[in-house]
Amino acid sequence: MACFDPCRKRVCCRRRDRWKLKTATLATLYVFHLARPWQRAYVIGAVIALCLNVFVLIAQFFMKISALKVLAPTQSEPSFLGTQVVVVLIFIVLGLVAAKRLPSEAVNTV
Repeated sequence: MACFDPCRKRVCCRRRDRWKLKTATLATLYVFHLARPWQRAYVIGAVIALCLNVFVLIAQFFMKISALKVLAPTQSEPSFLGTQVVVVLIFIVLGLVAAKRLPSEAVNTV
């Protein structure tokens, strides 16, 4: 417990950043009710939050699944980095598509 683990610190920082991002994204939904200027902020925040969660999921996969752990034991190998790059590219494309397909009028929430 007293030892310093840089991997855990990195994941904790990500968790802290994810909560800030999720709070801001939920504010656009519940405080601003997805008014037209806030729709794009909601979509971008939701996509980024999901992307960060998937990053942590991939890191967990490479730590826990033995076949993946053989490919990247220290998580600095090209297979791990390539997986992260592919995930980022997928989320960039999906985020752009989602932002472009926004409705022209504000969505009314109850």
